Amino acid sequence: MNSKQFIIDSLWTLFEKYPFLTIQYKYDNGNLTHVVNIEPYYEFENNIEYQKEEALLSYKFDNEFFPESVLFISQNSLTTILDPEIVLSSKQFIVPAIIASYQPIYNWHNTIEAPCSTSNFALAA
Repeated sequence: MNSKQFIIDSLWTLFEKYPFLTIQYKYDNGNLTHVVNIEPYYEFENNIEYQKEEALLSYKFDNEFFPESVLFISQNSLTTILDPEIVLSSKQFIVPAIIASYQPIYNWHNTIEAPCSTSNFALAA
C-alpha cells in the first residue's frame, strides 16, 4: 500500500468513527506532505478521543512512509487547502436522500405573466 492509499483508508476509518467531522485532504508534492483539514475546530481542539486517533495515525504514518509527513490542520491555521482532492462530510451524504425523495408538482407553471401587454424594465435611480 502506498502512502496516499494509507491516508485515504485511515481518513475513511476516522470519518466512520466521527461522522460529524468534515475532513478535507490534499497531497502537497513539493513538501511531501499530506495535509488534512478537520472541522469543526472545537472537535479538533477539544475531543480527546479524536486526538488519540489522530496521534496514532500520525505515528503509524511517520514510521512507515518517512520522509513523507502528514499534517493535521483546522481553521485559523497558516496552512490551508484550496482545492481538496477528497472531502468527507456528512452534509454530502444527506443531499442525495433529499433528491431521491423529490416528487414533481404536476400542473404547476413556473412562469410569471405580466399584468399588461407592455413591460418596462427601466431601473430607478
